[in-house]
Amino acid sequence: MKPRLYLSLIFFLLTYTHNALAVPSVVVSIKPIHSIVSSLMQGVGEPQLLLATNNSAHSFHIRPSQVQALKNANLIVSINSKFEVGLANILSNYSNSSRFVISELNLPNFYTLRENTRQGKDDEYDYHLWLDINNARSIAKQLSYRLIKIDTINASIYSRNFEKLDAKLLRLHKDNRKQLAGLDATNFANYSDTLQYFEKNYNLNKPIIITPYHGARLSIRGVLNAKKKMKEQQTKCLFHTNQINSKKTKVITEGMVISRAEISILGNELESGPDQYFNLMKNLTSQIAQCLQ
Repeated sequence: MKPRLYLSLIFFLLTYTHNALAVPSVVVSIKPIHSIVSSLMQGVGEPQLLLATNNSAHSFHIRPSQVQALKNANLIVSINSKFEVGLANILSNYSNSSRFVISELNLPNFYTLRENTRQGKDDEYDYHLWLDINNARSIAKQLSYRLIKIDTINASIYSRNFEKLDAKLLRLHKDNRKQLAGLDATNFANYSDTLQYFEKNYNLNKPIIITPYHGARLSIRGVLNAKKKMKEQQTKCLFHTNQINSKKTKVITEGMVISRAEISILGNELESGPDQYFNLMKNLTSQIAQCLQ
């Protein structure tokens, strides 16, 4: 082998090995946030997703292979231990240096649950914060800084990816706003208080909330009160997530001319990756706009 070719081959192998070792191992809890991280890491590597099924983020159980992924991770991205309850115990074993907890960020909007009736839980937060595109932009920006901090070699890639992602999020926000124009005065109901960030982001009416939080028991009194309010306000539509049995919503709207619409706020039915967040928000906007028209 010629010396120049030999040296070139050594240089290539050293560079390839160095770059391969430099790729950080990133683990993300839910699909919408995983999508944002995937966009930021394009050209560098792929983050690993924990909740890839249609199971609830509040109750999923971690597998042994995922435990190993967490142990090997340079960065673990989650919402909050009160949201990903199934991760609470295991994540408490990791230091702050390897964790990125989104609820602890300085976000444009961070709300409490509006009608929380659980005793001693009056100040509990609403963790569906990715449904506000301004929050998504802030999350992406702060994540890009964290990725640059742990992977300085690829800093320029993270920076470029963030600029592209931010511009794309701004376009998405503009398109959604246009699609929802003129619907801000339409009355609607929500089975559980999951759309607060989306509603406020697009100045929609505050809905009638049937149950105050995900998993709350539906009582006879609650059904009767909801029916009364919906009749008084001439409610156009009742939204419920794809985790709610349609029989429950049928009981609420029985005898009333109210449309029911199933929505997805996690987008677990969508393919994971950089486009997942955009597909989720586009679908959610279309579902809401169609039902309110």
